[in-house]
Amino acid sequence: RAQIRRLDELFRGAVPGMVAWNLGASPVLRFGSIRGATSLALNAPKVYVDGIEIANPVYLGSLDPATIERIEVIRGPQGAALFGSDAIGGVIQIVTRKGTPGAAPELTLDSRSAGGWVESVAGTRGGWLLDQALSASLAAPRLGMAAGGSLLRMGQRAEGGGERRAAFAGMRLAGGPVAAELSVRGSIYAWESPVNAVLRANGLRPLSPALEQPQEVREQIFGLTLQHSVGNRWFHSLTLGRDQSQLRVAAERQPQLSPADSLLATSSGEISRTSARYAGRLRLADGPALAAAITLGGDVGELRHTTGEARERRATLRQDGGVFSQLEMGLEDALFLTAGVRAEHAGTFGEAFGEVAWLPQVGAAWVAELGPLSARARAAYGRAIRPPPADAAVALKRPGFEQQPNPELAPESQSGAEAGVDLSLGARASLQLTRYDQRVEGLIQGVLLPRSHTTAFMQQNIGVIANRGWEVQGSLAVPPFFLTSTYASIDSRVVRIAPGYRGELREGDRIPEVPADAGSATLTFAAGGSTGSVTAWRIGNWINYDWLALYRAHLRHEKLLKPPRSYRIVYPPLIRYDLALTQELGRSVALLAKIENLADSRRGGRDNLQPGSGRIVSLGLRLVR
Repeated sequence: RAQIRRLDELFRGAVPGMVAWNLGASPVLRFGSIRGATSLALNAPKVYVDGIEIANPVYLGSLDPATIERIEVIRGPQGAALFGSDAIGGVIQIVTRKGTPGAAPELTLDSRSAGGWVESVAGTRGGWLLDQALSASLAAPRLGMAAGGSLLRMGQRAEGGGERRAAFAGMRLAGGPVAAELSVRGSIYAWESPVNAVLRANGLRPLSPALEQPQEVREQIFGLTLQHSVGNRWFHSLTLGRDQSQLRVAAERQPQLSPADSLLATSSGEISRTSARYAGRLRLADGPALAAAITLGGDVGELRHTTGEARERRATLRQDGGVFSQLEMGLEDALFLTAGVRAEHAGTFGEAFGEVAWLPQVGAAWVAELGPLSARARAAYGRAIRPPPADAAVALKRPGFEQQPNPELAPESQSGAEAGVDLSLGARASLQLTRYDQRVEGLIQGVLLPRSHTTAFMQQNIGVIANRGWEVQGSLAVPPFFLTSTYASIDSRVVRIAPGYRGELREGDRIPEVPADAGSATLTFAAGGSTGSVTAWRIGNWINYDWLALYRAHLRHEKLLKPPRSYRIVYPPLIRYDLALTQELGRSVALLAKIENLADSRRGGRDNLQPGSGRIVSLGLRLVR
């Protein structure tokens, strides 16, 4: 009903505590917060598509939401006990459409065609919107198949617009105790950085020639999952996958004071991840008084990043893997317990850390039925880890900046607990309240070093950061209306500085780009052949650099005598409204209408150099046969 075109729209409105910036036509899916700061580079969770770990979740925006069947989200460090390194901020599991086996053969065609106009937030010309998709699904005994393609154009590329071309195919095969799933997908996303449009509107020029060139991301994902069951007690699953991307991306920030943009500067080239994962589940007991199961498994992966031209290609390699176990118990259908642990190894942990990291997780829930009211109290604890970048211990030189090696760099880790209460009144109303208190140690920042001839960095551990807050999620159904809402308060602060850290952060500082709070509300309705939704989302104030002031100082050839800290400012809250309508014109035809950013807000995403999308108005048809 909301006619979602980009994943950032979905995460802003559906998951409390998960703040995804609106970056307009860019494919970069940048999270400002997932329960606070879990990175000062790219604050992304660990992402799987059909069980395949994504090599670079930064460009997850190139995935077409229309091909997604469902999304599962774990917030906090608890998911690391099963999923390992990089799950420090959480885990996102995306399951794509592959068709569903049916009793009789049935073929379904689904097409969507919409067009409209995109307003530019930078005061320049807007451009046309084109949104087209076609897919087919086949349901047959023991077999389900789906395939399709889509094209999305948002405005003129020269004005910060972009174009996404995507195709996918999937299959599910079930035959007695054996089942298999196969998925193949590819996408090409081309755009020009929207930073250029902001600079031109302010009479400034881009400092990097590469920033004025077309940007492009090409991604291919291949995955195969085999499942086997032995009676109703033993279940086995093996997933093999590969995610590969070719990148032509320039840094968005010059001069580079932000480690996130330093990493984006090095992302051009090719990045790939090959992975294999096995999990076996044994049901130990299945009675009304006691239900119990144990899961054992392991996974291995190789992340390879190649940059540079053909004559000077540089490659970094990270190999990691682990083994895990988890025990689940249910007592009298009222008390549910889980405990698990993972032994994780990564080749970039560093000599000072050791070979293995132990990642535990425990949880408990108590459920009660109080007449028509269902109540659940829950609590969980977990620990997660992220290895340092593979090239942090070596010297690197790129156009415009230089990295000094830091062989003593330690991994980032997060541990902490959450507790909450869930209430539901059938399908009419629900409320979830969660309190989380998490501690991040060793967060890595690219620290600016004093140099006269170039911009020099060193990756350094900051110290200890506390992430604390509340999350609320609720729903209310009063037919024909249905209301869903989320709210999260977020307090992410430095509580201790590590010895040897030479960066700008101080004890008590708020972490840049992490909002003080965030929330959303969506009202949907369905009456006869008419459906629709109205969504409002708000991001509270946050701290970031005044990038326009930095550009002006640099273009005047001023030396940055003031430390980077002096350019930090507080950005006021941001609020936007979206409207989507669907009107059925027959059994298989529907008219689509959508307006994003109803008030045409001229403010964009995370700072004054990064615009979001202006108002987007579109009209189209959907045909399902």
